[in-house]
Amino acid sequence: MKKIFLRGIAVSLVSIVLFGPMPGTGHAISFSDVEKNNPHFEAIDTLNTLNIIKGYEKNIFKPQQKVNRAEMLVLVMKGAGISADAPPQTKNFSDVLESNWFFPYVRKAMTTRLITGYADNTFRPTKNITVSEGLAIIFKANNTIVGKNPEGAPWYGAYMDTATKLHLISRTNPLVDAQAELTRAQAAELIFRMKKIVADRRANFDITGQWNTLRHEGNFYQIR
Repeated sequence: MKKIFLRGIAVSLVSIVLFGPMPGTGHAISFSDVEKNNPHFEAIDTLNTLNIIKGYEKNIFKPQQKVNRAEMLVLVMKGAGISADAPPQTKNFSDVLESNWFFPYVRKAMTTRLITGYADNTFRPTKNITVSEGLAIIFKANNTIVGKNPEGAPWYGAYMDTATKLHLISRTNPLVDAQAELTRAQAAELIFRMKKIVADRRANFDITGQWNTLRHEGNFYQIR
């Protein structure tokens, strides 16, 4: 497999290099599988403290596990401070039942046009979410202004460009796969950074500190 060199690290062309701040040493570990040297420690730990994310039994987080569409929607709404309260809907997705744990969030998201679903009136809640889909929900939930889509670009072009300007992601080569599936750690990092931008009223996320690297398969975007 062909490889490129980025910052002195060999990176395969089917990889994503995610960068995160070097965590401090004065904070207790929230999950046994997310150590303090994990580049996403601060994001995961902060969102856990704020009750935005939760782990699994035996105090594990499963950072490399993929995130589905329902899970991401709930995480983003909690991160943006959007409640699940919404009036009853006469229309709902055919594959979302009232008995589903995420039903209130989907109902609220439909009411506020945060999500629209697919042409066949499905939401596909258990389908793994992609980088571009995740960013689209994050920006809509936080009322982020997204520029016009470049001519000839796919629907997510403007979302990816906006994410780059905000320092949520950065591109390092032209072979970009915005349709790669997000992991739990990646999702936490994106939500954490967006929350910091909003809370601090910054133009973008501060990436001037110390950084560590982590390689993820199947995604050409990196977080610096």
